[in-house]
Amino acid sequence: VREVGRPDCPDQPDHVGIGSQCLVTKKYPLTYARARESCTSELSMLVPPVDPVHSAVLGQYAKETGVRSYWLGVQLVDGIWRKSDGKLLSKVEVDIVNGWEHGDCIVADGRIGYRMKTVSCTESHEYFCSLGPNCPLGYTWLPELGRTCLKVGKAPGP
Repeated sequence: VREVGRPDCPDQPDHVGIGSQCLVTKKYPLTYARARESCTSELSMLVPPVDPVHSAVLGQYAKETGVRSYWLGVQLVDGIWRKSDGKLLSKVEVDIVNGWEHGDCIVADGRIGYRMKTVSCTESHEYFCSLGPNCPLGYTWLPELGRTCLKVGKAPGP
């Protein structure tokens, strides 16, 4: 699963490149709030769901590296499901196995093949931090500008 040769993803055992993201595996279980704080302290964020392919690849990586269950960067806030990147969660982006009313956060649970389920945010689970935003093709993340993707090209001129 590990994507090699990504210039923005260090070649370290706890780092993995998936698509245009560089993720860091955090194998010490924390509550959702503590996991979010841990990622934020490293100028990163809890990994939100991107699409079914991303979720499948991340689940396979979790299985291969012994991650039991992990937080997804999604939380129910004032009745609205929000991703850690601030975007609203579309319920078609995830397949929840136990219904939306059973919790205020979402995990991928290894006991059920890393399928997603809602749980209480006070539970403790492992997690992944995204070192950079999921920049569109042709754009580059510049960490010194925060979570900003820019299109880098030739300097304008005559």
